Amino acid sequence: MDKRNDIGKFIITEAEKEEFSKRIMDWLSNENLEKARGKTRQEIYSDFGNVLMPIAYIPIDYISLLGAEIEDNRVYSGMGYFIDHAVNHHPNIAKEKYNNIQVVLQFPDEIKSVKDNGNDSIVFIKQIDRYNAVVLEVTKDYKDRIVLHKSFYDQKKKPYAKKGIRLYTSSSEGGVSSIIRTERPAHGSSLPALKDDAKLDIISDMQ
Repeated sequence: MDKRNDIGKFIITEAEKEEFSKRIMDWLSNENLEKARGKTRQEIYSDFGNVLMPIAYIPIDYISLLGAEIEDNRVYSGMGYFIDHAVNHHPNIAKEKYNNIQVVLQFPDEIKSVKDNGNDSIVFIKQIDRYNAVVLEVTKDYKDRIVLHKSFYDQKKKPYAKKGIRLYTSSSEGGVSSIIRTERPAHGSSLPALKDDAKLDIISDMQ
C-alpha cells in the first residue's frame, strides 16, 4: 500500500528512488544505444516499446503548481522515448547526465508555466555547470499521470527566458525560495523553501 503524508500525497521510498535512476541507466545501456543508432523514432518505438514507467518524482512542495489535484507525484516516461531522445536529439550528452533529472526537479532555480502545443506544461529549470541549463517539461496525460514531455541539455542561453509565466524562483540570498503569485490556482498561498535533506549526485563537466 502506498504511503502518504498528512495531506494525502504519495511518499516515494528510498528503494523507489534508486529504482528510478537504475531504470534510466538500464534504458540507456550501450547495447540499446548502439542498436538504436541510425533509426527513426518510429523504428525505435517498434524495437523497444514505449510503456510509461516512473523515472523521477516531483517534490510535494511543488505539486500545487500543476494546478490540479495530483495523487501520484511520480514522473513517467517510456523506454523508446528516452532512447530516441538520447540517440537522435542529444547524441553528445553523456548518459550519466540524465540522472540530473531528479536534481532539476528537486532543486530548481526556476519553475515556469508554459503552453506547449496547446497543452499546459510546467518547466523546471536549473543551471548545472557554466552556461549549462537543464529543463524538464511535465504535463498530465489522459491517465492523470505526470509525464516527461521534453528536456534540454547544454544550453548556452537560458531556455524559456522570454516565454511562460514564472511560478517559482530560488533566491541566491540565504537559499530562500519564493513563490510567484499568478492566475494559476494553488492549494496553498505559499510554498516553503525546500530543505536540502537529500544528497543528490550532480553529474558535472567541471572537475
